[in-house]
Amino acid sequence: PPARTTAFEDFKNERGSEISRIFKENKAILNERKKKMSEVTQRIHVLKREIEATRQALEAQKLEREQQGEYLNEDGQVIIEEEEFLLLVKLKDLRKQYRADFSEFRDLQSEVQYCQHLVDQCRRKLLTEFEIWYNEAFLIPEEVQEALKPGGG
Repeated sequence: PPARTTAFEDFKNERGSEISRIFKENKAILNERKKKMSEVTQRIHVLKREIEATRQALEAQKLEREQQGEYLNEDGQVIIEEEEFLLLVKLKDLRKQYRADFSEFRDLQSEVQYCQHLVDQCRRKLLTEFEIWYNEAFLIPEEVQEALKPGGG
């Protein structure tokens, strides 16, 4: 019989071509999803740093305002500088983006798990089909194969 690796390549190109094609497609989808998940993870890390930096800048603004003495409007609400207001708006926007990206990350995480399951399942099927084919083609004697066929004796 031929070497198993050589026979496996032949099998993937002939009898197992359909399952091999599906396996390659599933693997490509898995890799694309993993890449996308990695990109989203990087964005999340950048956003976390930006949120922290903005939060610290806002804290510094608040401390400065408290040290200088706060101004209140006629309703008793604290009046803040435009810079502090812009930091508040920026922080709100960053947090909103973080939540959206984190939600996308969780969705991608589920997709990656599902795709990984499909790839693993496909790999097992490809290997199982190959083993059956290899044993039938090269290891089981023809007279035994005839006896195993329906109606064989």
